[in-house]
Amino acid sequence: MIFACAARCIIILFNIIFMITGIGLAIGGGILAWNTTVISTIIDPHLTTEQEEIVMGILYGLQPLGLGLFSTGMVILILCLLGVIGACMNSRCILAVYLTLHTILLIAELIVVIILASNPNLIYDQLKRLMETKTVNYVSEDSKDADSKLMSLLMKLLSCCGTNDGDDFVSSTKFERNITYNGNDITLDYPVACCKHDSRLKPISTCPIIFSTANSNIHEGCWPVFKTAVEKYAHIILYVSIAVMILQLVLLIATACLVCVRME
Repeated sequence: MIFACAARCIIILFNIIFMITGIGLAIGGGILAWNTTVISTIIDPHLTTEQEEIVMGILYGLQPLGLGLFSTGMVILILCLLGVIGACMNSRCILAVYLTLHTILLIAELIVVIILASNPNLIYDQLKRLMETKTVNYVSEDSKDADSKLMSLLMKLLSCCGTNDGDDFVSSTKFERNITYNGNDITLDYPVACCKHDSRLKPISTCPIIFSTANSNIHEGCWPVFKTAVEKYAHIILYVSIAVMILQLVLLIATACLVCVRME
């Protein structure tokens, strides 16, 4: 009896913790995916126009991630709710369903972690291809299309130009070269976003009229810089994932024990 009570407490406690996490992911993901104006309203009084444009550009680029976070949060919430109900009602049937679904989820997580940890290039190659596609589709700094907005933002934030370097734009067919800049009609060799910028996000020196190593980032590709940043946080995500899976394993053992006790 004491063992069964302890197992139920573990199931309820751990699932409540995971439920709170799921709710947070669902809310955060939902805001990112469908209602970034909420964030804009909150940050607007504290940022300059240029800073707000950068933040909103980042949020716009994270919309697909928001949808993924929302879906993940809802799955976690529903699964954990099932576990809590099963433990509270002491229902062997509900706990058995919960145990089966959670085991499948844990196995899937383990497979994904093993594959990505042993061959991270699976992710890096996909990310690089995605960046190359957005570079090819780049139009201009003022263009409203998603690819142009995201690449302009990346090139400014990471102080880079194109995926590999500025040569990515030399033969680009979509890149808008003829623009009006400070009242003058000029023909661009590279995007304005490839210029080095001052604290007000304005191009320095003679850029973009004349591009040079001193006033631009045309020899610095975005992919090496971006990959370094991703690698920095990938290890943290891996360790957190392993810790979460250990907690899930403890939870599954407690659930399995409770189901077995109920069968006796």
